[in-house]
Amino acid sequence: MENAFLLPETEFLADKNYLSKMKVVFVSREKDDENIFIDHLISEGGETFFHYLNGIGHAYKSNMMLLSSRRNYSYGMSELQGSAMVINLRRLNRVPHMKSFLNTISKAVVPGTCFAGCFSEYRSAGSSFNSNSLQEINREEMISLLESIGFSLVDMTEIKGLTYFLAKKN
Repeated sequence: MENAFLLPETEFLADKNYLSKMKVVFVSREKDDENIFIDHLISEGGETFFHYLNGIGHAYKSNMMLLSSRRNYSYGMSELQGSAMVINLRRLNRVPHMKSFLNTISKAVVPGTCFAGCFSEYRSAGSSFNSNSLQEINREEMISLLESIGFSLVDMTEIKGLTYFLAKKN
């Protein structure tokens, strides 16, 4: 199948609770297009994110979808369902209504789909999820949240102050 990256434009209301703005543009698996996909991953997610995915063997998979960290986009459920891997490039702490966002991703993808992302770990006792735009979360809470919405943790690694993870839909 094809890789995907995102370009700006329209909007889509996921589950009528979470307004997400992602538009998917599919890119063929030709070598030049693969480089474009990796360039977008690095430019929006950072080299560390690329190195993390590469280190666990997931940087060059096919059927990947990037959810942009910097621009507003729209995406459809069919694009999510057709992806073997969804990569959220925005730090989850900065995603408004993080629980709703993750729940929407979980409901949209099919079993076996991988989901990758990162967050800044809150290391103080008493952190909790809230509906503010900045979420406080620690490693244990993220694992619990991912499991509660139907994902199994494959890997979680801290690199340069950010915690990166890979989970798989049950």
